[in-house]
Amino acid sequence: MKLFVLLVVVLLFVIWKKYQKRLSEQDSQDAHSPAGESPASRPPTPARPSAAPARELLPCSVCGVHADKASLSLTAGGRYVCVLHREDSPS
Repeated sequence: MKLFVLLVVVLLFVIWKKYQKRLSEQDSQDAHSPAGESPASRPPTPARPSAAPARELLPCSVCGVHADKASLSLTAGGRYVCVLHREDSPS
């Protein structure tokens, strides 16, 4: 059992050292690349999906359901109501 544990520890150490060596090689390659290299020589970066603009959600003052501000109606009392309560609310 002691031999097995020792073998696992040595194996993990060897793997860790190889990983550290690979990282240091990558760092040295990045440091030696010219500062003015052309964008064509670099690998393409993945495009980020454009985020939709945030919509303001407000609660209906009657039922409390949150909806987009554009779909709510503003009553004379300054309250926002949803489509279902437009007719019920005093204008």
